[in-house]
Amino acid sequence: PADLFVQETASAAVTVRVEFLTSTGAAAAPPLDKQLSPLALLELRDAVPAGAVTLIVTNAAGSAGRISAYARVRDAASGDSWSIVDWSVFNAYRTSEAVRIPFADGRGAAPEKRRAVRTDAVGVSGRATTDVALFNPGTEDVRATMQVIDSAGRITEKELTLAARETRVLRDAGSSAYTTVAHLVVVPTRGDLVVTARSHRLAGNGTSGTAVPVLPSTAGLRIGQSRIFSGLEDSTSSTAAARTPATFQTSWGLVETGGASAEIHARIIVDETSVLVSAVTSRTFQ
Repeated sequence: PADLFVQETASAAVTVRVEFLTSTGAAAAPPLDKQLSPLALLELRDAVPAGAVTLIVTNAAGSAGRISAYARVRDAASGDSWSIVDWSVFNAYRTSEAVRIPFADGRGAAPEKRRAVRTDAVGVSGRATTDVALFNPGTEDVRATMQVIDSAGRITEKELTLAARETRVLRDAGSSAYTTVAHLVVVPTRGDLVVTARSHRLAGNGTSGTAVPVLPSTAGLRIGQSRIFSGLEDSTSSTAAARTPATFQTSWGLVETGGASAEIHARIIVDETSVLVSAVTSRTFQ
């Protein structure tokens, strides 16, 4: 099931319309019109009707308020849940722009022949996979290319055409990569595309995974710029006598996006060595 959350953010009343679309762009159910008072939160539990794969949430004309909206999908078999947002709004890029999915699970070995992107199975037993969902919000066909770039820089490419308001899910989208990790670039050549992604692994009858953010393809730190990631987790016991395998671990990765070599300096601040000071370790990557 999937839940929808809409938050009014400007301290003014707002009218919200929610449309439900099938994969072909047809209406899966009549639209919902909801009134929100200032700063109110609209929570629609299990709101998605059968056959619907895309929701369009619109701030109705004449409303004084502003809205922020996202959906949360739950896997009843595994208990897993993940959020879905409109990354073009969240990261402030146009849906006609090329976008980058900075992480995708690759195949990890050279296939005998180039694999087509899967559009059927929900997962591949034994390894993690990445699914990419594409939605054409326009009234005409959209054309695009999707590049799969493995960690050695090798590129495979697929041509895509989506009909008006079509939603298409590309299962195991990084399967043509020769390495276990890759990144994807989706380039609309005509029209607009809304892109979301999720990495997951089979877990019993269900799945376990996380949403993957979608960025403009030109995004990247320039010389001297930095990013901070706080609240990282490594749950190995801090005492040698009680040291046990970690149940929580943090992985991180880097993608070069400008077409030239780069040198990255990373610092990790560990705050569990003392109640008064933190330990700092650093490393440089090429």
